[in-house]
Amino acid sequence: MTGKEMIQKIKSFGYKKIEIAELMGISEQALNSKLKTTDIKVSFVQKLAEITNKSVYEWLSIDNNGQISEPQTEYNNWRTKYYELLEDYKTISDKLNDCLESKGKN
Repeated sequence: MTGKEMIQKIKSFGYKKIEIAELMGISEQALNSKLKTTDIKVSFVQKLAEITNKSVYEWLSIDNNGQISEPQTEYNNWRTKYYELLEDYKTISDKLNDCLESKGKN
């Protein structure tokens, strides 16, 4: 989950960032720093769940409209990355095989 997505989730629960920062015992600037990431730490989500009396699952599965949704985003991100890496592997493997074949012909 990205920081931008987490900001939307904070808003969907009716909180302001300054409120969350105060509940966490940190400055709003420190909170903004934590939210400037492409991958929110689990410990951060656990703290949010604790201070808001919501479950970690709720924080991870509530969409921008405040509706319960399937936690597919993270799965889809990992699946996409897997296929990208698999394609990279195939490309490198093909190049290596071509190189070995050309060396064998010499």
